[in-house]
Amino acid sequence: MSSQVDTEYSAIVARWRTNCPVAEARRCYTQLGGSPFDRPQINTSTITNANRLTSLQALVWVQLSIQGFIRSGRQMGIDPNCQSHREAMVSQQVFYPEGFGLDFVLPIVDDCREIFHRVTLSSGLVQFRDSDAPMRVYEEDMRVIGPRAREAGWGQINVNTPYYVREVVV
Repeated sequence: MSSQVDTEYSAIVARWRTNCPVAEARRCYTQLGGSPFDRPQINTSTITNANRLTSLQALVWVQLSIQGFIRSGRQMGIDPNCQSHREAMVSQQVFYPEGFGLDFVLPIVDDCREIFHRVTLSSGLVQFRDSDAPMRVYEEDMRVIGPRAREAGWGQINVNTPYYVREVVV
């Protein structure tokens, strides 16, 4: 089971690394045990009408997390030795500078949504379902990054994609 989970996580992270629409320096892996991430500093004095879109998009950062659902394993037939599957979810938290509108971040959110939408990885081991509609996180729900992130001017949109993993019968 452990090597199967390693294969699952490795395939997911590899797909994300290849397809994530933000630069590697703007990707946060702390939820996966990676090193601490320093949010970029928002300097509004450098944002002008001429460079607004590119400057704001360059500040957007994305955090990846993978959550397995405990006790979600289910057999896929009636034979006691048949394959089973368990459910899980990939979440991408897209953080953006607040107070500048959403036009610059929505294309990034759409690209994030497509990374796992109806994708199959590892020869069918990992099968993603439809990505959920993106959810904007409002102030009362900012527990994930804390009030200091809110004070620093960051907003958050979550992109969640449920998937299931076919268990290998040995």
